[in-house]
Amino acid sequence: MAKKVNNPRWPHTVVISRIKEFNPLEDIAKPEPIVIYEGKCRSYQKEYVSVAGEVQTSKRIISIPLKNNEWDVIPLENDRVEVNLGSYKEEGRVVDRMPNYVGTEIYWEYDRN
Repeated sequence: MAKKVNNPRWPHTVVISRIKEFNPLEDIAKPEPIVIYEGKCRSYQKEYVSVAGEVQTSKRIISIPLKNNEWDVIPLENDRVEVNLGSYKEEGRVVDRMPNYVGTEIYWEYDRN
C-alpha cells in the first residue's frame, strides 16, 4: 500500500500587521503594529512573461482561508507581511487582495535587502 503524502492546503503561517499613522509631535513612542491576521496560509509565486516575451516578472501570493465577509479587519495596501515557510521567513508589503473560491488571496511584494 502506498504511503499517503501529508500535503495540507495551507502549510505555512503568516502575520499581517498595520502600523497606524505616527505623529512625532503628539505621540511619545512609536505605536505598536496592529495584527490584522495571524494564522495558516499557503505562500507561492506565479511567473508571468510580457506579451512580447521579453520581461519575466514574479508575483507573490498568500492564500488565506478567510472569505471576504469573515475578516474582522481587511488587509490594505502597504500592510506588513511576514510569512513563515518552515526553514526561513519572508517579509514584504501587501499590494492587493482578491477573493477566491476558498478564501482570500493577498498579493504582496517581497522586501529584499
